[in-house]
This record gives sequence, C-alpha cells and structure tokens, in this order.
Amino acid sequence: TGGHAPLSPAAKICIFRFIQEALNNGFRHAGGAGQSVAKHFDGERVSIEVSDTGPGFDPKIIHPERLGLIGLRERVESLGGQFGVTSSQNGTVVKMVLNIIEIGQA
Repeated sequence: TGGHAPLSPAAKICIFRFIQEALNNGFRHAGGAGQSVAKHFDGERVSIEVSDTGPGFDPKIIHPERLGLIGLRERVESLGGQFGVTSSQNGTVVKMVLNIIEIGQA
C-alpha cells in the first residue's frame, strides 16, 4: 500500500462490487464492447472508472433494468464517496471516488 491508510473491509467490498456490477452492466447492455477498468490513487483518494464503447443511454432516465446503477450509487455514497455516470453514443463511463483517509477507519 506504500504508506496509504489500509482500506476497511467495507471499502474493499464497495470497490469489488462496483467493478463487478459495472462490468456486468456493460456486458448486459452493451455486449461487453470495449470494456475497460482504470484506477487512480493520489495519496488521498482512490478513483475507479469502468467504461465501454457500447451505444450508451440517457442516465437521467431511470428504467427498472437500471436498478444496479442506483444500488452502486447508494453503496458508494454510504461510504462518503462520489458516484457518476456519463454516457453518449460512443459509450458509457461509470466512476467512483472514495477518500482513503475517511474510509480507512470505516
């Protein structure tokens, strides 16, 4: 971990579930086209982005089959994190950011 505060079990589960559900959604709705996972640590925060190159969707419109995104948002925000979705005809990006210092003790 290179001097970073260790992540709590809740944070580790949140990150795992986020990646798992975002990849599953990309496979289900975009056929898995161009899926990728990127991570970034800056010493205080960890950010994870899961993206695809599928047809995209309007994230403002809630459909029953998109309840997974609502669950992801709730899970990330329950740890004080930030959650976002951007989508266009060129693909979708689902992103989470957690403050390592705050969640290290959670």
